[in-house]
Amino acid sequence: MIEVHHISVFHLLTRKCAGVLVLYLKLEDVTRQFEHPCLMDIKVGPITYDHEADEAKIAREKAKSPSLKQVGFQIVGIRVRGVI
Repeated sequence: MIEVHHISVFHLLTRKCAGVLVLYLKLEDVTRQFEHPCLMDIKVGPITYDHEADEAKIAREKAKSPSLKQVGFQIVGIRVRGVI
């Protein structure tokens, strides 16, 4: 078994979008050291929309994953190599 210890690095960045200053996080690529990394994108929590979303956006997001409220997470993406 290979044990890997790594601390993720987050960078707080800003940029202007339509004249408004927007804050966002840029994450370090912690997989760069691996030749064929296996990845999974997991969204934790029952809310998948921005707090400023309108009712139409909220309804679309809720319709995408109706079981999200009961389960509390969703697997959005996965990449596995070398597994049959």
